[in-house]
Amino acid sequence: MNVSFSQGLQDLRLQRIFRALQITTGTFVECGFPALQTSNTELLKRSGWTGVRFDGACLGNASANREAQCTRAWISSRNIVELVTKSSGTRPTYVSIDLDTVDIWVLRALLGGGVRPTVLTVEYNSNYPLEVALAFPDTDHHEEASAATSGRVDDVSIRRWDGDCYMGSSAGALVAVAKEFGYVVVDVEPGLDLFLVDGEQWGVRPVPTLRTSNVYRPFNIRRNRTGLAGTRKARAMVDYHVWRSSNGRVREARKAAATALAALAARADLPCFSDHRCADSSLVLCSGLWSVLCPPSAMSQQIKPSSWFANPCHGTPGLWHAGYGLTLQASRSGPAARRFLARDLNVRAAF
Repeated sequence: MNVSFSQGLQDLRLQRIFRALQITTGTFVECGFPALQTSNTELLKRSGWTGVRFDGACLGNASANREAQCTRAWISSRNIVELVTKSSGTRPTYVSIDLDTVDIWVLRALLGGGVRPTVLTVEYNSNYPLEVALAFPDTDHHEEASAATSGRVDDVSIRRWDGDCYMGSSAGALVAVAKEFGYVVVDVEPGLDLFLVDGEQWGVRPVPTLRTSNVYRPFNIRRNRTGLAGTRKARAMVDYHVWRSSNGRVREARKAAATALAALAARADLPCFSDHRCADSSLVLCSGLWSVLCPPSAMSQQIKPSSWFANPCHGTPGLWHAGYGLTLQASRSGPAARRFLARDLNVRAAF
């Protein structure tokens, strides 16, 4: 089956990975389930796989949730191991993590808790260059997460994504967690997800070399907001490398994150961090991107025409680099999708 249900083409990339691993059926767990049409597991379900989905809201009514096999649960680093092991044991074939916030800490808690999926996809924040390791705070464990602010740890502005650039963690931080637990990153849906495979099961197959050009896709540049580096809630972010090397000292990791954010804000080519303002009349609604964006012409700082943000509504986050745009997103199936994957040069060597 070549129809895609994912927000990008994650489910078709998964098919390619499972073929390489000679896996034809298995079990899945989807953490964060927005709808069937944007699900990473719906194609697997329709192909005979079995599994469960968890989400804070699911689909809104009991009958739809039963049909979709979605259980309402607020997913966190505290409960992820229990949720997964009770439903799927310690060896599910595939786990999808797409929470917009604490994805990295849920991933780390899952792998650190003895659960060993063969394949995972994890959402990342594509506004960051690959070399930074900035992470959304673990709001269930970082009691100091908002100590530098006037709010509390459970302040909604600290704990949740409200549609701006403050969401998730950088690809660099997630790659560090993958390496820490013996996983390799074998694919990317640019702007959306990293694909992790258990290193022992991937074996000697080639692993693509990640570059910023593979993962960087600016998005959710919203109206009348200063760059992320200047916001109060950004002070709760942590530098994952420093957090780990300091044995979990949140204050030190937060200071390092502030330094990294300041360096990003000094660059003119990263609109998420620069001080930009966009009038309501200039906003562009990009329904294919699930975002309201501010075009470069309306920004107070100049954005280079050659940057990824030069055409804010082009395609979907996962397809910006391919040049197919909304045409492929509309077709979502068959030959167009196969041609896209065949020309996806950044990971071709791995397959």
